[in-house]
Amino acid sequence: MINNLLFIVILAAFMSAPLVYLLGRSYGKKVSWIVFFILIGMATIYAGLFSTIEHSVILEEYRWIVSPVEINFGLMADGLSIP
Repeated sequence: MINNLLFIVILAAFMSAPLVYLLGRSYGKKVSWIVFFILIGMATIYAGLFSTIEHSVILEEYRWIVSPVEINFGLMADGLSIP
């Protein structure tokens, strides 16, 4: 399994938003298919996590600020948050 899977899926959604906006200006309503496939891809990745979260919780933590105080950013996936 990929270590940073939750972060990658969230980052993919945010990084695709400007692309969809720019393509939407030139292609109009046809860009909705691109959005559809992005969402289907994200849903497929999350569906693949169901077998993992059945027995455990997926937790990803990242250091955000180290000095002067330590602040961490975390993502968690469990049986309640994935659906």
